[in-house]
Amino acid sequence: MDKNIIVNKRKVIKDMIHVINMNILITTIQKHIKQKEVIFMVKIEVFTSPMCPHCPAAKRVVEEVVSEMGGEIEVENVNVMEAPERAAKYGIMAVPTIVIDGEVKFVGAPTKEALKDELSKYL
Repeated sequence: MDKNIIVNKRKVIKDMIHVINMNILITTIQKHIKQKEVIFMVKIEVFTSPMCPHCPAAKRVVEEVVSEMGGEIEVENVNVMEAPERAAKYGIMAVPTIVIDGEVKFVGAPTKEALKDELSKYL
């Protein structure tokens, strides 16, 4: 009986330490957010193919919107012929396809307004 009590006390103490550490982490993150020391980067992946007639327009729209909006936005152009595994990761079957922070958001070239609206959700 005493052994069970000791084991339970150890588990309770271990759980309390875990909670204390999580509270310290949350407090630290909140402090940095309030001080605007945390930068949230948005990643745009533009999946294209050399044979695609609409892909240059999609790339151009992304470049224009990113330059107009500024902020912390990273753009990566991905040629599906050179990186088919990346396209398969997202289930991409057509190009151009635009992925924002790991989610397929546009299949086909978006309008500038549509891309701006979508990006404003992340910035």
